[in-house]
Amino acid sequence: MPVLTKKPGALRNGAPFKGWQLPNALGRLRTRLSAHDDGDRQFVKVLAAVLEDGLEAVEAACAEALACSASRRRRRASRRPKASGFATSRWPIVGATTA
Repeated sequence: MPVLTKKPGALRNGAPFKGWQLPNALGRLRTRLSAHDDGDRQFVKVLAAVLEDGLEAVEAACAEALACSASRRRRRASRRPKASGFATSRWPIVGATTA
């Protein structure tokens, strides 16, 4: 852990972490965090929590956080106007012929 704290990029490039099999929620969280500039550093903090709180507690917390995040994304998507109705009502369809 001390090495990862100083060099979190080792998670991506370090030989010990190639093909690393993580529990399901931790693996999904790692994938999601990899899209962020500081994702490796954030994931190292999650791994540090495993040392303090145990793998089961951290896995459960990750699963709950991912589920809440997915729920928020679904709610936001349901509030957006439908793209197809918006596009067809405001602009003519490209390439359509008029009779």
